Amino acid sequence: NSTLKNTAKAAVFISGLAGMLALSSYVLTPKDNTEEAGMYDALANGILAEPDDSIDVLIVGDSEVYASIMPVEMWKDCGITSYCCGTGAQKLGYTYEFISKSFEKQSPELVFMETNAIYRELDYDDVLFNKAEGLFTFFAYHSRWKSVTARDLDPAVNYTNISATKGYDPCTDIKPADDSGYMAPSDEKEPVAPINRLYVEKMKKLCGSNGAQLILFSTPSTVNWTSQKHNSIQEIADELGLEYVDMNMLREDIAIDWQTDTRDGGDHMNDTGAKKVTSYLGRYISENYTLPAHKDDAVREQWDKAAESR
Repeated sequence: NSTLKNTAKAAVFISGLAGMLALSSYVLTPKDNTEEAGMYDALANGILAEPDDSIDVLIVGDSEVYASIMPVEMWKDCGITSYCCGTGAQKLGYTYEFISKSFEKQSPELVFMETNAIYRELDYDDVLFNKAEGLFTFFAYHSRWKSVTARDLDPAVNYTNISATKGYDPCTDIKPADDSGYMAPSDEKEPVAPINRLYVEKMKKLCGSNGAQLILFSTPSTVNWTSQKHNSIQEIADELGLEYVDMNMLREDIAIDWQTDTRDGGDHMNDTGAKKVTSYLGRYISENYTLPAHKDDAVREQWDKAAESR
């Protein structure tokens, strides 16, 4: 009958479209994780080139992550291997994708998620786009068609870009911040959108299913953080049974000097501020968690070489 025929036609069309998207994705997906190969966010995607099962701690979030945590310093101080998968204005759907693809090659015990992204607007279009990207990378890399080369037709993927800073973005710039009123006490709460709260739950489940513990943390920032935000994130952490480390509340433990330790007026740390933040995070991990000694000599050599270059 006509209904059956229309259903069959629709199935054929959908199958054909899926096949075209799969083929396009195969060709357009970068075969290396370098900018030259077309990889987006190459610094954060440096984790794709790290040796399998060599990362103890995965750190995800927006620019607060790559401006505040220095994995090489944490290695020098504590022998902890970590990687910053931070990108500018990162939304939680993208955060989820970074965690998911990192688990394909890595088995971190701990996943630290910076909380600034929890307050970044996320609508259902973003969610649908992230799901589409997860199915077909064509949606992320469709603009690469003009730069396709013979290398893109080769099925072999070879990630060669191992970041010397492990995702950290060095900066020696100094622009003092006005910290008057910073973290002024309050019992009020800055609301978190339901869809963002849902993503935190999804990330907890994703980490748990991969044997990792999700930990929320907030890096020092006079521009981005308030007591009202702290109160809401602490409430979510308590309800979900998550650890929450708010470095904005630890002013005696992390002696940030807002005249010298920020690169842009209190939004992000510079190198001196990041060293203080990293030192605290390394101590926190070492004092509260026992990480497996899974690093072989080749991994140690790579990290020692990175440390020597800093």
